[in-house]
Amino acid sequence: MRKLLSISYIIFLTGFILKFFHIHYNAVLMLFALALILIINVISLFKKQETFNTLIHFGVWIWLVVLLISIKFFHFANIALILAVAVSIIAFFIAYSNKKLIKLFPILVVMIIAMTFFNMPTDQRYYLLSIKWNSEIKTDYQSLDKYSWFLYQNNKFEHALDVSNQAMDIAIKAENDQWIDLIIKHNKAIAEKNWNQFR
Repeated sequence: MRKLLSISYIIFLTGFILKFFHIHYNAVLMLFALALILIINVISLFKKQETFNTLIHFGVWIWLVVLLISIKFFHFANIALILAVAVSIIAFFIAYSNKKLIKLFPILVVMIIAMTFFNMPTDQRYYLLSIKWNSEIKTDYQSLDKYSWFLYQNNKFEHALDVSNQAMDIAIKAENDQWIDLIIKHNKAIAEKNWNQFR
């Protein structure tokens, strides 16, 4: 069971690293790993001697969920964060009462990583995860268009317009009429400062 748990964490880490390079199916790997970790933890609950370790792994799991939600820009991050904090507090009190605070180290590490991404401004987060090391960025008008949205949300209007213009030029070269129309619409919304939703 421990080997399977270790493999699950490695799978999640692999998906997480692939995300920086904008390689497809990174989210699938992370979701698969999270499902596997959760199943293993549920099974471990029936073993009394594993209760504390299971709580630690569940704490790591919920912080990994917060991390995934943050890097995928899902809307229910606050709910996951509240659950992660609650589980961490419970784990802390149990660890403290049993003099096993060192066991909380994995939770602490994942919590720091998750909170770093959670608190990072969305435009910086998206740039780091989808633009900076994206080998296809010179042709990836979809990612550039979305990046312009996050820039706009953070009141970086001139930069947002520049990125939107880049996205438009690439879409025109690609002759994708549907995306050309969409990017033109977004471009106009940035210029007029009335872009209220991404799509």
